Formats: sequence, C-alpha cells, structure tokens
Amino acid sequence: ALNFKDKKLRDITVVDCEKYRTWLLNESGYSQSYCSLLYGMFRKTLDYAVVLQFLSSNVSKRTMSISKGKAVVSFWTKNQFEQVLSKIYINEFYEHMCFIMIWLYYMTGIRVSEGLALNWSDID
Repeated sequence: ALNFKDKKLRDITVVDCEKYRTWLLNESGYSQSYCSLLYGMFRKTLDYAVVLQFLSSNVSKRTMSISKGKAVVSFWTKNQFEQVLSKIYINEFYEHMCFIMIWLYYMTGIRVSEGLALNWSDID
C-alpha cells in the first residue's frame, strides 16, 4: 500500500499525489466511489494544512480529482413488483400500509426518505 507516514508535509510532491491517485484507482482494490472519497479527503487534509500555514500551497490540486463514477441503480421489473405485492397480507393495518408505501414508491419513483416526509397536505 502507498502511504505518506514517513514523509513530511512540505516534502509531498505533485508526483507523490499522482502516484497515490493512480494507486487508489488501479491497485487498491477499492470501488471508484470510495477512491474518490479517499482522494477527496486527502486533498482536503492538505487544504487544511495550508489554512494552518504548515504548507504554502496544496500540491494535490495540480492533479485531477477522482470522479465517483456512474452509479448503477437496480430496479424491479413489473413482474417482480407484482410478486412482492402478492406476498403482502393486506387485511392487517401495518401490512396494508406497507403495501401502499411500496405501491407509491414504485409508481412515482420517489425515494423512501421522500415518501416518509410526505404529509396529507402534499397529496392532491
């Protein structure tokens, strides 16, 4: 693993930053979104070193950031949705409420947090 544990802040070069970035993307085994998070935190750490006047500039800013990549969102087909609904016992209040919420999420595409934030006044 590539690290900076024996390197002084002022001795970190642009090449060191690029090597770290390349290691994250090609050898670390982490997902691209996690690599993006790690490299972003590394850059913010060097930004803070500039604020504290340990460094005069942030050399990592001369390198490219790591994009999070495209998120792959799985979704139910109509058949899968119908199979789930068929398993819900709607004669019980809680199960019926779950049925309605799942129906709402599937038919509208809203996120769970958006559905939970709805009030009766939001319904037309």
